[in-house]
Amino acid sequence: MVPNAHSQISALVNPAAGSGRGARVLPLVKAALKASFPAAEIQVIATQSREHIFELGRSVKADLLLCVGGDGSVHDLAQTLISRPASQRPALAFIPVGSGNDYARTLGMPLEPLAALHALRDCQLVQVDVGKVNDRYFLETLSFGADAAVALKTEEMRLTSKERGTRLYTRAAINTIIHDLVQHKAHCRIGEQSFECEFLIFAVQNGPTYGSG
Repeated sequence: MVPNAHSQISALVNPAAGSGRGARVLPLVKAALKASFPAAEIQVIATQSREHIFELGRSVKADLLLCVGGDGSVHDLAQTLISRPASQRPALAFIPVGSGNDYARTLGMPLEPLAALHALRDCQLVQVDVGKVNDRYFLETLSFGADAAVALKTEEMRLTSKERGTRLYTRAAINTIIHDLVQHKAHCRIGEQSFECEFLIFAVQNGPTYGSG
């Protein structure tokens, strides 16, 4: 069982995840954890920015580090958490409150936040693979092409739009398809096999799904 009765649990909650879904879940997190682990020492931290998440990944002390957010939140947390020495690295769990939640699917976590919090009582500690490209880690997906262009367009449009979540992503996708849909050439090697290809989307997966399933 993870964690044990006397663990230190730090829950990092991204209030902005899932178009504010994280903020709605925030008041419920500590009570749900206390109900499952009454003897554990629990702290709940609302994250303020990506830089704040990076810093918490470097410094927070816990037996279990609980990320309550979306795929972006757990991705950002992993960047500094993985760089810590193994002996100082807490176990990581993910409670999905984002719009995609593909890493939660890979871990087998319920997609409803309170159900996922209660499911922690029966979780088993496992080792998982991570991917690395240049100086960045990825937990679920490394992708190139049209979907990466959509992600960049989403961030660009977020600065000038009040829309968030699926609606903003859909607008960015339509914009990209109309204006920026181009093929790319790549030389790939998988083991001893090499090949050339042209692609619109090229994804390297560490799990079965991406793009919200």
